[in-house]
Amino acid sequence: MDMDPFLHCVIPNFIQSQDFLEGLQKELMNLDFHENLMI
Repeated sequence: MDMDPFLHCVIPNFIQSQDFLEGLQKELMNLDFHENLMI
């Protein structure tokens, strides 16, 4: 388990299709993420 930048693990070769991974990356990079601050 790695703690940087948050707790996560890596599963090697979990998704073997490079085309799928590239499409997923493009789709995720196009999402508009906002940090919600609760005051």
